[in-house]
Amino acid sequence: RHEMQLPYTRAGSVIVAVNPFTWIDGLYSKHMRMIYSDKLVWRPTQDALKSLEPHIYEVSSLAYKGLIMDGGKDQSILVSGESGSGKTETVKILMRHLATFDSLKEHMMALEEEQQLPNKLMVSKQKKKGNLLRRASNNALKRMSSLKRYSSFKRTPIPRISTSDTRSTCSSSTSCEHAESSESLLMPSKTEMNSNAVIDRVLETNPVLEAFGNAKTARNDNSSRFGKFIQLQFHVRDFPISKCELAGSFCETYLLEKSRVVGHEAKAGERTFHIFYQLLSAPEYIKADVWKGLISTNQSSFKYVGHTETNIIEGMTDAERFNETLAALDLIGIRGEELENLMRALCCVLQP
Repeated sequence: RHEMQLPYTRAGSVIVAVNPFTWIDGLYSKHMRMIYSDKLVWRPTQDALKSLEPHIYEVSSLAYKGLIMDGGKDQSILVSGESGSGKTETVKILMRHLATFDSLKEHMMALEEEQQLPNKLMVSKQKKKGNLLRRASNNALKRMSSLKRYSSFKRTPIPRISTSDTRSTCSSSTSCEHAESSESLLMPSKTEMNSNAVIDRVLETNPVLEAFGNAKTARNDNSSRFGKFIQLQFHVRDFPISKCELAGSFCETYLLEKSRVVGHEAKAGERTFHIFYQLLSAPEYIKADVWKGLISTNQSSFKYVGHTETNIIEGMTDAERFNETLAALDLIGIRGEELENLMRALCCVLQP
C-alpha cells in the first residue's frame, strides 16, 4: 500500500497511517472530503465503509455524524505515534474537514442541482411542446394585429431602480429580481461571513502553535515539542435542517520541552524552537523596533540559538514563516504594543 501511495489502512475501527513524507495529489482534495462526508454522514449506507478506501476522513466523518445525528454526544479523536509519524499534519487535516463540513454539504447540493437542471429543462420542454405548437399561430396573429397599434406610441422609458440590498441599478423589475437573486447566491450572508471568520481563526492560527512549540529534531524538521488538547466547539441546530456550525475552539497545551530553550543537539542537526530563528530572520527595521540589540545579529550571535545549516522548514524560509506567524497573531488580536512586548520577551529569553 505504501508503494501505491495508499498511506492508510484499518485495524478494526482504528485508522493506521504510514507517513509517505510527500504530499499526495488529490488525497486531501475538496472532492475527496465530499465523498466521505456524503457516504458516511449525509447519505450513509450499511456497507459504506466497504466501498471506501481507508482514510483519515472517515474518522472525522464518523465523529461529525456522532455529533449531529447519533444523539448529539461529544466526540473524541486520539492521534498518537512516534516522532515524525505525521501527527501534526494529521490533526490539521482532521480539523479542516470538521470545520468545513457544513459548507461541503451546501457545495455538494449546489453541484447536484446544476447536474439535474438540464434534465429538468428537457422534461419541461417536452411537456410544453404540444401547448407551444398550438399557441404559436394564435400568438403570431395577435402580434401582427397589434403591431400597428403599438408602433404609433412612444414607449415610456422604465426608470432605473437602485436598491441598497443589491447595490446595483436595474432597467426593469424583472432584471432587479434577477440581480438580487444572483447576488444572494454569490454574496455570503452575515451568518456565513461570521462562520467563515470563526473557521479562519481556528484553522489559520496553527502557525502560532508551531512557531512557539515546534522545533527541528534529528528525525523531524517540524516536530511538536509539546502535547495539545484541541476542543472544537460546534453549535448544533435542528431547524429547519440539521446543521452543525463551528462556533469556536479551545486549545490546552502541556508538557512543553522547556529544556530545549537552553540546549539542543546542534551536531545532530537539531534546532531550538522555530520562533527564535524567525525573529532573527526578520527585516532589520522590525528587529530595530523590537530591540536595538537585534540589529545586524544572526543565529550565531546568541548561544541558545547557534549556527544551523537548516533555514528552510517544509518549503518555507524562517523569514517567510515569521510573516506567517505575525499574520496568525494578528488574526487572534495580538498586535501593536502587545505584539512588541511579546517579541521583547523573546529577546530576554535569548540572553544566556
